Amino acid sequence: MDEAIEKALNLTSEEDTLIVVTADHAHTMSISGYPSRGQEIIVRIADILITALKLCLAALGDDGLPYTTLMYANGPGYNYTVKEDENEQHLVSRWNITQEVATGWDYTQLAAVPRNSETHGGDDVAIYANGPMAHLFHTLHEQNYIAHAMAYAACIGANQDHCKGASTMYPGTPTVGKTTDYIETTTAGGSTLAALPGVVLALLSALWLQH
Repeated sequence: MDEAIEKALNLTSEEDTLIVVTADHAHTMSISGYPSRGQEIIVRIADILITALKLCLAALGDDGLPYTTLMYANGPGYNYTVKEDENEQHLVSRWNITQEVATGWDYTQLAAVPRNSETHGGDDVAIYANGPMAHLFHTLHEQNYIAHAMAYAACIGANQDHCKGASTMYPGTPTVGKTTDYIETTTAGGSTLAALPGVVLALLSALWLQH
């Protein structure tokens, strides 16, 4: 994903190219626990706290087993077993990952509900924009807003007239004010007219998280 975006940025100019990066949905991934500052986000929380000599109950579940900062609400990482104690009471025990290498390429992140694959989630997803009219993408938007904003930036469809006022002599300079950086992940530059000859609207979908 990073390489695809970098390639698009290298092949284009932010003076005449709007690049939009977002995702169409979230996942059920959660970030939990009290890990130490600077820890690797996919390792066991207990590992970090033991190393820092701050081992406490918060590093383990109530069952005395460690867990990772990143987990999923459902997926193939579910691994619970049911046992009976001396009173024939059913005890549920989860997967002990103490000896697991959580950074391994074949490691499967823990999950609460068994499924052969993890599902989509309902969280908000990020959107980042760079180039002309990038200021249209900021704060929180409904997903259907994105298509309208991209069409407006490209001066297509019902938005063709809004480009007519741009300067033809100096296409890199907007006729009315200049766009500015609205948030740290949004960079705006150039004019709408400059985007017309070779506008590239790259809506890059986030890669499916491997788990």
